[in-house]
Amino acid sequence: MKNDSSKVPEDEIGFYGMNSRWLQPLIASILILAVTYLLEFMKASDPQFADLPSFPSWMPMAAAGVGLVMSGVFAIFTDTLAAKLYRWLLMGLMTAAFWIAIIKLAYTLLFS
Repeated sequence: MKNDSSKVPEDEIGFYGMNSRWLQPLIASILILAVTYLLEFMKASDPQFADLPSFPSWMPMAAAGVGLVMSGVFAIFTDTLAAKLYRWLLMGLMTAAFWIAIIKLAYTLLFS
């Protein structure tokens, strides 16, 4: 028989405890993008930072995209209000990005 005395009551877990499954990839994605832009800013602003590593522009974007997809998938399996709001926000952003891409493609095909 298992001893369930080590379980923490649900009201003591807190926001991060209930949403950590989808927040961790989201935070990692934000950090990847922030560090990348910080390195680029430092390299452009001061010559002493010229030796800092540089990444191809697609690499941090791809890593952040994978993190966002992972956080969206994990948010689907998390039954909290914050996860539901995050899913709706992601769906709205993806829909807007899709239509912007379609409009840009149509504009390029029609006017170039």
